Amino acid sequence: MPNNRGPSKGCRRCRELKVKCDENKPSCHRCRKGDHDCVYRSQFDLVHRDQNSVAQAAATRKWRQRAEAQPSVDIINIIIPKSLGIPLSELAYNRLYFDFVIPWPGTLSRLRQQLRETTPDSCLVSVVAAVAYANFHGRCNSSGAKSASRVHYGQALQRLATTMTSAVEMQRDEILMVIWLLGMYEMLTSSSRDGSWVTHMKGTQSVLAHRDKKNLKDDDNYLAVLCMNLIFFYLAETKAPPPHLRHWIQQIPFPQAFKKQLVAAMSDAAAACSNLRERSKYRSASPIEELDAADLDLVQEALTIDLKLQSWGHTLPPEWGKISTHPITNHHRPSWTRELLTSPGAPKYATRYPNRLAACDSNACRATRLLLHMEILSFISTFSSPILALTTLQSHSRGVLITLTIEIACSVPYALDISSDGKSDPATPTEVPGLCAYRIIWPVFTGLICLQNDLVKSEDFAQTAQWFRTILRFLRDTMGIAKVNVFLKK
Repeated sequence: MPNNRGPSKGCRRCRELKVKCDENKPSCHRCRKGDHDCVYRSQFDLVHRDQNSVAQAAATRKWRQRAEAQPSVDIINIIIPKSLGIPLSELAYNRLYFDFVIPWPGTLSRLRQQLRETTPDSCLVSVVAAVAYANFHGRCNSSGAKSASRVHYGQALQRLATTMTSAVEMQRDEILMVIWLLGMYEMLTSSSRDGSWVTHMKGTQSVLAHRDKKNLKDDDNYLAVLCMNLIFFYLAETKAPPPHLRHWIQQIPFPQAFKKQLVAAMSDAAAACSNLRERSKYRSASPIEELDAADLDLVQEALTIDLKLQSWGHTLPPEWGKISTHPITNHHRPSWTRELLTSPGAPKYATRYPNRLAACDSNACRATRLLLHMEILSFISTFSSPILALTTLQSHSRGVLITLTIEIACSVPYALDISSDGKSDPATPTEVPGLCAYRIIWPVFTGLICLQNDLVKSEDFAQTAQWFRTILRFLRDTMGIAKVNVFLKK
């Protein structure tokens, strides 16, 4: 039976003897008394074993249920209801390629080749199957796909645990794809904040830490994507990234130099947000009327980083910087796009970008600036007496926040493949690639929490906040991204 309490943290000898370990370090009492080497599991191993326990329990139940219903389960081809006509596996894989591989060739273009080169019992095969079925369930509400995704996810975690014991396997590009896809699976299936996302982020950080510099290739986008995901995590948690993350960013080859500049500035912003939050807690606990040098340094640092982020958009190459704004008309549209664009608070203008990646990076920059200015406002609010310089800064930050949220709102139609005049709108939401939804979750959620912040909240923008919630519900209910439910609750 799987251990639902998580992995044992005892030393190896106590685990082999199946006795309780006091977990003292560097040596437990039993090993010290018997003069034995006391060896503990590495943090890297514990992080992933902790994620395995719940998945193994779910997978075991499913395997038993399926064993009673049929002799065996093929690793790729699941038994298909006759009414579907086309095998469920084929439907799920085709949907996965349409949603993620075709619109994002830079990161996932090698997936087909990697699947051809790997073995049928590899971790990559299992995790791709898990993601394909989970995505198909989210988009098409298939109970069969949901069950299949859980089975393959359990297999993927078991195989990942084996893979992690090999230093050679940890250097292969395949492991980067596996880690990236596991994060996607988490977004597709987990509708609660249960700690598994934090576990996954720690695992991602461990993979980056164990990557040999000799294996960094100029045409490899995986590490860049994983780095940006980590920065999003630290921004969301208002935690300072570890010092070595900035070093990784400098070492990892990014597809474009300006992309690396953006991620480095976002990392600095995450650290500044954390510092401001800690200083705000200190001031709230020990009220100080004066503005001392430490306060000035923190605010100046945050403003310098914000200026760097603001300037980033002006340094883009011509093929990325051509952004245009067009008025939205609601004639001759499919019903689903008309419903979204006529909902209360919907933008009157739509911003068009030269490509999807330009839109994604621009919104990542805006969302980071939103969080930075919200922390500045929160810090200023700890001063009970008005200070002219801070009052002026407070007004400036509020103006920046409102401008950025409006820009994010205007970017949503293009992100969902919705045109300003409706002539090229997809006929149904099923024709919108799932990747489009993923790219706007973070900026839309950040815009929502900004407009709901007591220091920013205004009746003038209450409907914009309502529209952001409408978009998040659309991403959850129609685009099938279960994790959005966490953002709606928060």
